Amino acid sequence: NIIAENYAGLFGVTQNSNIKNLRLLNLSLKAGNYVGGLIGFANSTEINNVNIKDSYLRGGNYMGGLIGYTNHGRIGSSYVKNTYVKGSGNYIGGLIGLSGSIAIKRSYTIDGEVLGNVSVGGFIGKMEGGSIQKSYSDVYVTGQSSVGGFVGNIDWTPVIYDRYPKIYDSYSKSSIFGNNGNEPTKSLGGFFGL
Repeated sequence: NIIAENYAGLFGVTQNSNIKNLRLLNLSLKAGNYVGGLIGFANSTEINNVNIKDSYLRGGNYMGGLIGYTNHGRIGSSYVKNTYVKGSGNYIGGLIGLSGSIAIKRSYTIDGEVLGNVSVGGFIGKMEGGSIQKSYSDVYVTGQSSVGGFVGNIDWTPVIYDRYPKIYDSYSKSSIFGNNGNEPTKSLGGFFGL
């Protein structure tokens, strides 16, 4: 069990790191912002063959089954399975809450549930640059606005050198639900919300 204020995970913060061949089971994590089963806040971090299973994560903003917030780096051959990711705020994703310029390949989320308010996705809550290849999501996703089966919100603003976010050979089988009280849910989509 892990209980923390912010920057919570097996690693709270990583910088210029390489993590591989790791399996985490039955995690129970409760924290504030920047929460991930593996890392709360990751910068210039490479991850390969890391698996999260049968876990329960709760927090506020920037929450992901694997990483809460990440910028620069790579993720390959990793997954989050049968994991409950519940954020009381925004940027909540089955794998990553908010991703910057990061390359993701052959990774997936399956048999889990992702809940949040704005920018909620079965794979990534909000994507700002970077790329995703040969990946998928198959989870339950619930949110108030910008809710997507794969990505909740994609920032189409050029980040660096006119590089837009790119997604190749990926799909979603996620079930999505709106939960905005008596108000209609805004920007709800099978693949991405907005």
